[in-house]
Amino acid sequence: MVWIIKKKFFFIKKIPLNIANIFKEISLAYWIMVILTLMVELRLFYFVLNLFSKKELQSLLSSFGIKTILKIRNKEKDRYRIRFSKTSVALIKELVMPYMHKDFLYKLGD
Repeated sequence: MVWIIKKKFFFIKKIPLNIANIFKEISLAYWIMVILTLMVELRLFYFVLNLFSKKELQSLLSSFGIKTILKIRNKEKDRYRIRFSKTSVALIKELVMPYMHKDFLYKLGD
């Protein structure tokens, strides 16, 4: 769900502007299995996406009607993380459960 773009001597990752059209429940499940950070004691779910800009992440926030908060991670480098609202946890589980591998169910707090 990201584009890899070559810039002279290195590559950068970009979120496509039409991400809301192509990011599906199975995509969300994959991201949860691979990059979700779970703070069990606080029941907080985070995507730490240091490689993407605020504008790119805002395009992800509208997907599925999940309530999220964009938190600054590194202001100087314009890097953020997405925190899912506690009120959206049930909706997230409902959306991704059919696609989750059993070994990653702990990432949903169960």
